[in-house]
Amino acid sequence: MEINNLYTIGYGNRTLENFISLLQKYDIKILVDVRTTPFSRFRPQFNKLSIMRTLEDKNIQYVHKGAELGGKPAEIENVIYKVYNNFHERKNSVQYLQGISFLEQGLEMNCKIAIMCCELDYKNCHRYSLVGEDISNRGWGVLHIDKNGELTKHKGLF
Repeated sequence: MEINNLYTIGYGNRTLENFISLLQKYDIKILVDVRTTPFSRFRPQFNKLSIMRTLEDKNIQYVHKGAELGGKPAEIENVIYKVYNNFHERKNSVQYLQGISFLEQGLEMNCKIAIMCCELDYKNCHRYSLVGEDISNRGWGVLHIDKNGELTKHKGLF
């Protein structure tokens, strides 16, 4: 049986056109935004409403799951982020598990899903060290769309 893959992508300094062409190249049908706050002052084309409208025209569904899968969860807003940067603790939160369940349900239905964040290098992002690692440990494949637009198979942290 073929294992379904979760894709990950960061927009970084990509143009919107290049970003969308990569989603189309890998036949992504659902883009899950895992930024805690779906906003970029420097890349407004990637703000929630802008990218949602653009993707709609390309028949790609946009879903924001930053509250569930974001790297800086709202429940710790008043805590210094460095102190909370404990992914083991985060992985046990109800909110996070709901986000993982959403991804797994999509993968079970053979949906082509990519999770998106702003960091171009997946190794420097929670989509690699938190979400990608967790999904991989649950038996799913994870493919990172790297800075060159090529696929890199997820390699575990340990």
